Amino acid sequence: HRIENYQALEFRGEFWLGDRWALLTMLPVLNNYASSNGGVDADIYGIGDPSVLARWVALNTKADQENVKWVKRLTLGFGAKLPLGTADRRYAGELVDHDLQPGSGTLDGLLSAEYMMRKRKWGAGMSSVVRLNTRDGHGRRGGHGVNMTLEAFRILRTKGIQWMPSAGVYQEWMAKDRYDGVDDQGTGGSTWFSHLGVRFWVDRLAFNLSWQHAVAHDQGANMMPNRDRIVGGITWMLGSE
Repeated sequence: HRIENYQALEFRGEFWLGDRWALLTMLPVLNNYASSNGGVDADIYGIGDPSVLARWVALNTKADQENVKWVKRLTLGFGAKLPLGTADRRYAGELVDHDLQPGSGTLDGLLSAEYMMRKRKWGAGMSSVVRLNTRDGHGRRGGHGVNMTLEAFRILRTKGIQWMPSAGVYQEWMAKDRYDGVDDQGTGGSTWFSHLGVRFWVDRLAFNLSWQHAVAHDQGANMMPNRDRIVGGITWMLGSE
């Protein structure tokens, strides 16, 4: 019997450099926990690898008030996850497994894409992040990963509050890890999650909450099956516009 819990408090800042370019920075503070047969294997706290992502608004249309059209927005991003988090932490005198370390020890590439289309109060969106991993000093390269969210949403306004419930699917896929150029056949795989979420906006303050429940998976024999993900966030928008 084994349990693994991964918790992250992530600090983000998005800085706009004109109408189409923005720089997104992320710094995670992590708690990774694992137990087997009632005994604790790891309970690690630490700062993870920060990420920097340049985002470009490739398409942005707005609805004409007299001639209602689809509102569409496409945003593309590229950047990197920097190897600044610790990757050699120990628990009870033993070196913790790499999956439980706060940092990866590698400089990894990031690609992102977001697309949204809306007509009046109804709409749909897609967001995806691709992670391209490099090899660490021990000859290990974590499997490249892709995640994607597809959701439908409705925008509602009540007494100065704008909120947007959404429902859809979330999917994670990861390639096999490699050791000295050889695939680890017990790693990699994919998981499908159901997705329910809601976002609120009150003046310059925004809140978001989502729950994702694993409904199907096909993973390597050494991989822990996913169960649930809960994501919440608070955003404060600065500036004069």
